[in-house]
Amino acid sequence: MAGIRYYIGVKNADGEPLSGLSPSFYKLATGADGDKLSSAPSVTEMTNCPGVYWFDLTPGTAPWDANDGSGVLLGDLVGWIDFGATAPAEARYVMVTITHAGIALGAKMWKSQHDMESDEVTVYSPVDGTTAVMKLAFSTASGVDTRQPEAPS
Repeated sequence: MAGIRYYIGVKNADGEPLSGLSPSFYKLATGADGDKLSSAPSVTEMTNCPGVYWFDLTPGTAPWDANDGSGVLLGDLVGWIDFGATAPAEARYVMVTITHAGIALGAKMWKSQHDMESDEVTVYSPVDGTTAVMKLAFSTASGVDTRQPEAPS
């Protein structure tokens, strides 16, 4: 399974994005086997969206590698990211939770193609990148966009 990217937005008390910080994981753990800080991923600011930071995790590899012996992941990851001493007190420590539900969401959006003529988005399997697993048909009525999941044809 490929890595999944997680995003965190950081802002000050006035709601303004905080950029130029140097974040790192302060704590990271699983309920299954405890401390995972030594294998925590790096946290990086997006260059084209100040105040938004990201990190990548790959289920089944450190730090998210606790399993039952058959490869089934045990537990979720929880942790705190420290955005550094220059961050305001209210934004310095941000809690993150990485759940199995996050894998499901990430898997549905591996590769997709938007056909501008039919206004359909085809989502492809992460295994081969060519097998369609879902289609989203877009329609607009009364100023509301609707996305309708469909079986691929």
